[in-house]
Amino acid sequence: MSATIPVRLPRVIYDEASDVAPLVHRTVGQQLAYWAELGRALETSTDASPALIQRLLLRSRLTGGDDDDRADVLAGIEAEIDDQIQALDLRAALRQEHYVEADESGAVVERQAATRR
Repeated sequence: MSATIPVRLPRVIYDEASDVAPLVHRTVGQQLAYWAELGRALETSTDASPALIQRLLLRSRLTGGDDDDRADVLAGIEAEIDDQIQALDLRAALRQEHYVEADESGAVVERQAATRR
């Protein structure tokens, strides 16, 4: 038997593990260890990008918890989007003299920006 150590974790995670564990024939400790192994595998996977992991965590936060938790997560997302919009320099993007795009066949071509009058 492997050694165990006490760990503090949010009550909601313990409660969720308590709900799920009997359904998959595990103890609460086994369920928490399983989730930890999954998280470690996901983080170290070369197939899982940080963006994918963030989306999975966000989905988990939005589908779990109470309405106040979901409202806090959504408020954080909206604030991050607002910050990113404020950081955009659209005037500089519009001043570009050239740009690249794909033509009808999918080849990348460089184009000259139309001059403003």
